[in-house]
Amino acid sequence: MIAITTAELRHADANFDGFCLTCEEFTRSQCEPDAERYPCPECDGLTVYGAIQALLIGAIEIKGAESDA
Repeated sequence: MIAITTAELRHADANFDGFCLTCEEFTRSQCEPDAERYPCPECDGLTVYGAIQALLIGAIEIKGAESDA
């Protein structure tokens, strides 16, 4: 699990970025917020989830609110 700020989550969501569970980073574009098991362009696994879905399943967490300014 990685920790990101709320601003980073909003950015990823607005840009339709997908989070890879294996690479533990945003690796794919054109990913709906609720996407599951999309192919990762880096590791070739079906391990990319939409930003909001990654948050919901616990793959990412939100850092402290002071980072959101």
